[in-house]
Amino acid sequence: MNTKSKTITLPDSVIELLEEEPRRRGLPIEYIIIEKVMNNTSSLDRASAYERLCDKYLKEAEELEKKDDLVQASEKLWSAVATCIAAIAELRGWEHYKHRHLAEIIERLAHEENDPELADLFANAERLHANFYHNFPRKATYNIYAKKVGN
Repeated sequence: MNTKSKTITLPDSVIELLEEEPRRRGLPIEYIIIEKVMNNTSSLDRASAYERLCDKYLKEAEELEKKDDLVQASEKLWSAVATCIAAIAELRGWEHYKHRHLAEIIERLAHEENDPELADLFANAERLHANFYHNFPRKATYNIYAKKVGN
């Protein structure tokens, strides 16, 4: 996946607003930006953007793991799961704007696909997300969660 990086300067008040919503909703900032910027595009285009972002997060998690930065890698894996779920939700016309929505989507998919393991995989992703805030698992435990989520 090709990515571009651009630095922009914004007033502190705008930065605070940009940071507050993702923190409140438990979602990555890029996710929120895609949601806002691509509001007038097709659900297929938004799903595609979420899918590319998921791939980016998986690659970043891998690089962070190599540096033993498990806290940041945990959040990148969580972000990959969240954006992957968002891509599916976009294609199905489901709400996916809050952490709670993601859990509801997983429950719905697990029921539709008759695959209760989806809920377990999501729970592992949530543990990784919690690791970002609490830094609790040892590397061996992190590896168990990451392996399940990364597949």
